[in-house]
Amino acid sequence: VISDIDDTIKITEVRDRHATLRNTFLRKFQPVSGMAELYQSLARSNGAAFHYISASPWQLYEPLAAFVRTNGFPAGTFALKEFRWQDKRFFSLFANPEKYKSGVIEPLIKQFPKRKFILIGDSGERDPEIYATLARKHPQQIARILIRDVTGESADSERYVKTFRGVSSSRWQVFREPGELKIASE
Repeated sequence: VISDIDDTIKITEVRDRHATLRNTFLRKFQPVSGMAELYQSLARSNGAAFHYISASPWQLYEPLAAFVRTNGFPAGTFALKEFRWQDKRFFSLFANPEKYKSGVIEPLIKQFPKRKFILIGDSGERDPEIYATLARKHPQQIARILIRDVTGESADSERYVKTFRGVSSSRWQVFREPGELKIASE
């Protein structure tokens, strides 16, 4: 399982910069209800390994790792953005996460050519578009794409019809609550 963090498993509200800052630096991290149970189910039924990815700076590794651990999510590896105040990398923190996430996920897929992947993200930014592109490039390896709806768009919206063109509808799902998902052994 390759999972986004912000608004997928942790409430961040990335579409609102002020809320993002409050939820990242001022408030205790809050889990998305039901996601830890979903991930534990995937770990049990599929023997899934987890890789958490975020465009958050690497300096947040300790609190994010503690969040995963204390909220019942399966242990996993992390990929966070390299960030330093002193150079141009400062501005990369605010860049579109599409290039960054694809650049982290694609090498993982290539590194494990015999593995199947479940990609889990949310609709707040570009996870659907990133994941659909990867599914078209690696159709034998991307088993499922699960998108948590935070924008109010239904699965038959123009965005998803366009985004998932060429990807079988049986391989992707938009959900509001994790209980909506039926995950069989992949």
